[in-house]
Amino acid sequence: MLNAGPTLSVRGLWDAYRAAEFSPEVGHGLREATQKSYTQHFRRFELFIGRDRLAETIKVPELAELKRQDLEAGRALNQIKQTLNVVRTVFRWGVEQELMLRSPLALMRWKSRKDEPKPLEPDEYTADESERILAALDKTDTRQWKAWVFVMLAAHYGQRANAVLHLRW
Repeated sequence: MLNAGPTLSVRGLWDAYRAAEFSPEVGHGLREATQKSYTQHFRRFELFIGRDRLAETIKVPELAELKRQDLEAGRALNQIKQTLNVVRTVFRWGVEQELMLRSPLALMRWKSRKDEPKPLEPDEYTADESERILAALDKTDTRQWKAWVFVMLAAHYGQRANAVLHLRW
């Protein structure tokens, strides 16, 4: 059922999203790590825009201002974009659930200049660099063997850090 007019605050929208999408049960809702990430990013947005502000009154140019301020403060571009993506996700969900009549944030697209700085994407370690890291670790030391195994698996098999950390026998 659609509201008669804008009545949902930014905090009200976030609370409704959390109630529907967050769950402590495995297999239900968003993963725990995603829940933490979304919470941190949405909190940044709330601090900028105001938690009591009516959600439907927020316009896309205000997010451009948030991006500009974060860039000036030295925040990483990929983190800024992630914050904006979380905001878009939550507002799109609010429109889909008919908690809001409409929101331009739900439909926004990001445009980037070709000369805009790229998000942080570090290069892979070379084989020589990987071998030097392994040589710096002592696999027989009870305090270093886990780090040695981690680096060896990541370097030789190309596993991502999270995949290596969650390996089971």
